[in-house]
Amino acid sequence: MVIIKVQKSKEIKYLFLIFFFAVVLRLYNLNNLPYGFHEDELSNTYVGRFILENGKDLHGNSWPLLYFDKFGDYPPVFPMYFSGLSTYFFGINEFAARFPTALFGALTVFPLYYLTLSFFKDKKTGLISAVLLSIAPWHLVYSRSNAEGIIALFFFLSGLLSLFKGIEAKKKILLFFGYLCISFTYFLYPSFRLLVPLTFIPLPFFVDRKEKKIRKLLLIFLLISTLFTFWISRTAWGRARFDQTSLFGNSGIAAAIKARNEAFSFGAGQNNILEARFFHNKIAGYAREFLHQYLSYFSPINFYFEGGEPYRYFSIPQQGFFYFTFMLLFLAGLFFLLKKTEPKKLYLIYLTAVSVLPAALTVDFTPHFHRSILMLIPIIMIISYGYHKLTTVRIGMVYPKAIISLLLFFELLYFSHQYIRQSDSFKPGYKNDGNREAVMYIKNNEENYDSILMPSKEKLAVYYLFYSNDFSPSYIGQFGYNLTLEKIGKITFIDEWCSSKKMTEDKLNQKILVVDNGDCGKPSFLKEIYLIKRKDSTNAFRFLTNNK
Repeated sequence: MVIIKVQKSKEIKYLFLIFFFAVVLRLYNLNNLPYGFHEDELSNTYVGRFILENGKDLHGNSWPLLYFDKFGDYPPVFPMYFSGLSTYFFGINEFAARFPTALFGALTVFPLYYLTLSFFKDKKTGLISAVLLSIAPWHLVYSRSNAEGIIALFFFLSGLLSLFKGIEAKKKILLFFGYLCISFTYFLYPSFRLLVPLTFIPLPFFVDRKEKKIRKLLLIFLLISTLFTFWISRTAWGRARFDQTSLFGNSGIAAAIKARNEAFSFGAGQNNILEARFFHNKIAGYAREFLHQYLSYFSPINFYFEGGEPYRYFSIPQQGFFYFTFMLLFLAGLFFLLKKTEPKKLYLIYLTAVSVLPAALTVDFTPHFHRSILMLIPIIMIISYGYHKLTTVRIGMVYPKAIISLLLFFELLYFSHQYIRQSDSFKPGYKNDGNREAVMYIKNNEENYDSILMPSKEKLAVYYLFYSNDFSPSYIGQFGYNLTLEKIGKITFIDEWCSSKKMTEDKLNQKILVVDNGDCGKPSFLKEIYLIKRKDSTNAFRFLTNNK
């Protein structure tokens, strides 16, 4: 008994060391890496702090719990509260905005360890899964980028762990706790609204036939989740973002399918209309497009070479979401998994397959790996299983464990180099590089001008308010579509990138500062006084003034 306690204590010690390692990786230089402060990170933090300060959101809604409307998208509001609360501890800055996601990302090693232990009954495999998650580029980079799916993933795994523990121990309290954790993901990231009922479908089959009450309770959870998902999908706020991004609601996709079908019909000939309609109809067109989207999430190019959309989260040159070593480990894990088929282990393959569905049903920024973030977990668990199995064998004088560990170490070094040294200048426009610098220049020089013209694009007004620590309730009801404002003090926001095009004669008699996008041409009646360049040397913003 003493030996068991010592072993357990040792195992927990290792787990906390892994957690500390994960925290360090996620908090290191978090204020500046990733470089740039994306408008979604900014707006989520500003809105969260604004509500906490005033008890109302920017549109006047008191303490919203379901959503906040930016541009008809209605994203969940709880992640905004987390970021807003963080600013009370760390100040109004990028670190505070990203800290909650980084923290939940690091905490995820705990439920993952115990979930892996529950599946494989092996402590080493559990510890390996925790280590691999902590260094996996996909999870590490997203944890540092204010990605709401990372927070949802923590609660989802915690809930799934509790459900499996409840099934094993035949304890309803664990089942109820697990269901509450998983249900909370409805209010964290929209993809899980579809994934939750799909998660419950196989669970009753893991219950002993004699435990009818446990099976019945799981079926009730499945029914409630299905009805809840259906209800949300029928509300304006629940279906809004899906309508904006849906495969079936995209006019471009519909036009492309129609054009292809017409071309195929023409190729079949006028005497084969029925044949053409049978093979090349709207249903077949959408089915093939869906399969194209679905399979793109399993592309080795994205996994091991280039990463993927959206680049505001993952913009690292020559770096995929996984290490090349993971490919070998995954194939090994899959082999050993299928060699001895157990329903519980096969659940990992099922979870991998269904986790892509919410993303595959959308078409913007595809393949959109934030929407398929759940896929990471079963893959990591299978990889960990393969790692453990391979490291238990010995081929002559060759120890696979040493070789695999060495390869992973060098791949981690390469990823670290690319992320720390190269990501700043790789696709910086996707991260709103230059926006922060633009508003800071205005803040430092606005007293020298009578009037300032500035684009309203990319939530520049919110950038200005954020860096001014301005959460005044006087702005309630003034924000327009996509959080635009018409005026803040002497700043007038223009609904186009080239503010100089809106210069009027009455402005020429004032000392005026004009902010234009870096690609705008310079008017002859204004002189350029400052230029902000992005990290890739492209022009972000030009600052112009009249000759007064």
